[in-house]
Order: sequence, then C-alpha cells, then structure tokens
Amino acid sequence: MIEHRLEITDLDRRIWEEELADFLPEQLYDAHVHVYDPTHCTSTTDDEPTEGVTWWERPVHLMDRTALDACYDTLYPGRRLNYLMMGWVYRRGDWDAANEFTAAQTADDPRSVAFMLTPAAFDARHVAETVDRLGFRGLKPYRWWADDENECRITDMLPEPLIEVANDRDLVVMMHLGKSRAIADEENLADLERLTRQYPRVKWILAHLARCLVAWPLEEAAPRLRDIPNIWFDFSSVTSTDVFMAALRNFPHDRIMYGSDFPVDLMKGQYIGWGKAWAHLTEDMIKQMGITHCDPRPTFIGYEMLRGARRAMLNLDLDRSTVEDIFYHNAVRLLGINH
Repeated sequence: MIEHRLEITDLDRRIWEEELADFLPEQLYDAHVHVYDPTHCTSTTDDEPTEGVTWWERPVHLMDRTALDACYDTLYPGRRLNYLMMGWVYRRGDWDAANEFTAAQTADDPRSVAFMLTPAAFDARHVAETVDRLGFRGLKPYRWWADDENECRITDMLPEPLIEVANDRDLVVMMHLGKSRAIADEENLADLERLTRQYPRVKWILAHLARCLVAWPLEEAAPRLRDIPNIWFDFSSVTSTDVFMAALRNFPHDRIMYGSDFPVDLMKGQYIGWGKAWAHLTEDMIKQMGITHCDPRPTFIGYEMLRGARRAMLNLDLDRSTVEDIFYHNAVRLLGINH
C-alpha cells in the first residue's frame, strides 16, 4: 500500500530547517485530524461540486493510523504523536462504517481518542448507543449535513437531542461554525451563550480558531466570546499571523490547541483574505499566476500554519512551557487523558 504521495521540495526542506524544526515541540497532540477509507464515501461528482469525489486522494488515498504516522514522519520528523481523530466529512457516506473505522484507529493507543461523525439526521438513541459501544469521546457534526450548508446555525448541524446525548455523557463537540460571518455572526454567539448555559457538561472545540481564517471575525466576537464557558479552540488550517495574534491576546492560552486538519494541511497553498472574504489559494491557482519575480512555489498549508503560529508566539514572547502546553498539554487536559 502507498501510504502517502507527499512531494518534498528543497523549498519545503529549507522552511522546515530554518523556521520550524527548532520551534515545534517534540511531543504533539494533534487535536484535529481526519482518518478515512474512501470506500465509505457514497458521494458522486454532483454531490462534491468543488473538486469531485477524488480530491482526498491527493496526496493520501487511505488515511489510517499507519499512513497518518508516516505523514508526520515525513513532514515533522522526530516528533511523538497522539491524536484526536475524526472521519472525513464526505457530503454523503456510510457513516456507521466510517465511525467504526475511526474508532479502530485509536484502539491500541490509550492517549488518542476518536470522535463520532454525527450527521444532523442521526437519531439520538443511535448516537448514544454508538458512543457507548465504540467509546467515542466527542461528536463531529458538519455544515454540509444541514439543510443550508452556508448559513446553518449550530443546532441545524447538531440538533438539541444530540447535544443532550453529549451533555449526558460529558462529551466534547468539534464544531465547524457556519454563516458568512463565522463567529462574528450574532446567531452563532447567541447560540453558544444559550447552549453552554443549558448544557453545561458539554465542552466545545471551535475548529480553526472559530472558523477564522482571517482576523476580523475573531476580533469582533472576542468581547462576548471570551465570557462564554466551556469553549476551546484548535488552530488547524489557520495560516494568518493576525488571527493567531487575535486569539492569543483575547483568550486563555490553556484553551488553544494545535491541530493539523490532515489531509487538508498536507496540500500546498495558502489561505488568503480580502474585504470580508477568505479562500484557499491552491497550488494550481498559483501556477496560473505565472509569477517570475521570485520563487513562486507554495509549501504545505501545515507549514504555513506553523509559520503563522511561530510569528505570533515570538511576537508575544510566549515562554516555552506555554508553547508546549498549546501543542500538547491543553488537549490532554481537555480530553482527560492520563499521563
């Protein structure tokens, strides 16, 4: 089996050696990573309009624990890893098979945990029984499984009967927020205020720093968001130093966690913002620009994410123990893992 097809260039090696190797702690807890078997996907090209149903095959076709470890050995050599794993968010899939697969990847690692994919149509009893049987530590809803994938509210993605299951079992919810203003949307803030009050045993991870790939939504939301209890953040796929600065200045450092968002961050490119928008600048887009005045080759999104984190942490003069907490200990504490 080909575990991955990562192409490491001399530019990638230079960025790793000059900027990242001495910065990245030796022990990592990846609090946002996807594992998957593409045979569980039932999408068609009509269901996956952006890039079709084969995009996740680049550069990793099947992402099991072995392939995941191999990707880390290639991109981040010498690191020790534990994981918070979720299945991949196909638009359509055999979710029960995908959840079985995810749970199996953590079976031999007591410090790694699995979260359950929970489409909005799932029955609460089925979720509760699956959590109990497979030992899931959290739930993973997604906006594609709501009726309006762009402007969905939190309870459109995760209906309250499923939140009640999470509350009864002290689960964590990995939430990728919807709406064009992300966390700055009034309904998202109001929902988090109400849900954390009504379901106080649920812990929430707001993925991608509350889905802020640019800084302005986080800056706008911070005065209210910082007062909401039971909120944590992972910074997977965030590449902007400004976003890291906004997060580190406004929220407790023990609530911020590293995540890779593999397979996404194994792709090359950058996230860019303009006006009130943001998007993924892909490797193909960069090639079409015909840049000749400098080296135009992109590096891995994962490297760009770590570059943004490093700049912000150095600018704020974070001590080494705080950096190590963000990359490992904060997730361990949230998930209640024994050292």
